[in-house]
Amino acid sequence: MDAPRLDFAVRVQGPVVLPIEHTARAVWTRAAFGRDWRDEAMAAARSPQPVQRVREIVRRMRLGPPVRASAVPPLHSLPPVRAAFVVRDNLRQRRAIERAYIDAFRQARERIDLVSPYFYPGLQFRRTLRNAARRGVKVRLLLQGRPDYRFAALAASVLYAELLAQGVRIYEYMPAFLHAKVAVVDDHWATVGSSNIDPLSLLLNLEANVVVHDRAFASGLAAQFDEAVAASREVTAPSVRRGVWANVQRGFVAGCARLYLRVGGITGLY
Repeated sequence: MDAPRLDFAVRVQGPVVLPIEHTARAVWTRAAFGRDWRDEAMAAARSPQPVQRVREIVRRMRLGPPVRASAVPPLHSLPPVRAAFVVRDNLRQRRAIERAYIDAFRQARERIDLVSPYFYPGLQFRRTLRNAARRGVKVRLLLQGRPDYRFAALAASVLYAELLAQGVRIYEYMPAFLHAKVAVVDDHWATVGSSNIDPLSLLLNLEANVVVHDRAFASGLAAQFDEAVAASREVTAPSVRRGVWANVQRGFVAGCARLYLRVGGITGLY
């Protein structure tokens, strides 16, 4: 019998719940509006104050600006924890989650541990990981060892040579399917959420992560990362061979990514 897939979730209390609730309500409003937009339009047109009615609809649909971790006050009933809810959407926060990762990686001094089932980041994300490894940061990636989508596994594998050459260590999780999307940086920064590190999550999907600045939280998550790595297979050589065939594979994956993003209205990042 297969082991359960590896995944993580967090339960939050306090002020950070407010933006989560607001986002959930906004997403629900968007979905309802997409189904009943004709009724909403007619109601606004017949309203004695149509402009205000439209503004109210827009307000309810807006996800709102990201909440900075420094602005979140601590709970008195629990040890103080700085946390923020970060959303990626296709309006004002297109690269919010990606920037949160990159900002943390740039400040890393000791370790970067990253778990992602689907891994095909853009140039800036990869450059940040490579630069961290070159300055002595211990960079470890935990990726799928039992892929559920072959193309996703191929996309990740074509990047192995580039990352391994700069000192990034790569592990493939073997006991079961991998569904976790988490990261730990040094001994104080961590994130758990829904975002993979691929074009679909970083540039097109509606995704959400909780970012936590807390040593105890980061330490606990790091310990669980180490346990998962102990059950994984380390990649010591690229799975894609060098030469013409390797170039064909890399070109094919990169071409598909560019085409996908062009259809989604985004270019120049991959």
